[in-house]
Amino acid sequence: MPVVGRCLSDGDRAVRLIASDGIHGLWTRSGSPSQCHRLQQLARLNACGQYEEVIEGCSALLEENAGFAEAWHQRAVAIGSHIGSVAALKDFLSALECDSFHFTSAVAVAECYRELEDSSTALGYFQRALAIYPDQEFARIQVALLERADGERLDR
Repeated sequence: MPVVGRCLSDGDRAVRLIASDGIHGLWTRSGSPSQCHRLQQLARLNACGQYEEVIEGCSALLEENAGFAEAWHQRAVAIGSHIGSVAALKDFLSALECDSFHFTSAVAVAECYRELEDSSTALGYFQRALAIYPDQEFARIQVALLERADGERLDR
């Protein structure tokens, strides 16, 4: 994964796009074949809003393989949708700890901190997401907004 992860910030945009597509596939294949199949099913359930089932299924997967970053991420998405994004923060951080290139988790962590009104930490995680994958337009916009808000606060 580190080779593909490093390509996310390559100078060539085509390489970055290929790496982005590739790493998404790797994220769902970081476990045994059975675990990967279950995670793919859970991701589909997540997309359908069956959050309790996803939380339960990902929890079981994580008992088997605590290093499965995408299982942490999928559980966090379900928790965030079912309970609230702040409740999902720990799982998003765990996904990022398991895979330092998991830029979607970095963005999600930033969103959680923004909801907690900790704009400084949110800014840091948005910047981290951009350092991992510079083509993240959402993160780029959020960095600009947070920096502008911070500048306006300092001007007062």
